[in-house]
Amino acid sequence: MRFEPWSITSLVLAACGALFVVLPARGDEPAGRRGEGRVDVQRTEIPSGPLAQAPGDCRSLPTFVSSAAPALTASGCTGCHGGADPAATHALDLSGVGKNNAATCALVLQKVNLADRSNSSLIQAPAGAQAHVGGKVPDTKAFTAAMLGWIKNE
Repeated sequence: MRFEPWSITSLVLAACGALFVVLPARGDEPAGRRGEGRVDVQRTEIPSGPLAQAPGDCRSLPTFVSSAAPALTASGCTGCHGGADPAATHALDLSGVGKNNAATCALVLQKVNLADRSNSSLIQAPAGAQAHVGGKVPDTKAFTAAMLGWIKNE
């Protein structure tokens, strides 16, 4: 089997998360030369994994990365919600912490009540105030402060 140089390049680019779509020429060439030797190329990002579908928009990503993500990791949340327990990951997917923080931030934001931030399930469940199969975080005050430090900016 012989690969053309452009096909190898396409495979490499696809592996990097980008897809280049070859489209027919727009038709603005002179008659008789339409579509000969010319193509239009459009670059398209390829979404991948469950985080690619994350709805919402995280407005305070730097604060999420500096405050919330380390607290979620240090408190053990990513142990179950990071993919080890499918039920926990389904409830709150933290598998992208450190890999795809923007999408993870958007997913975590779904557990935030922006009208009453301190009573968000993101804070109440791991603090023991709401049912949470994973139990309670070791340092409730530090965890709550880290989460509020992020969501006050959302």
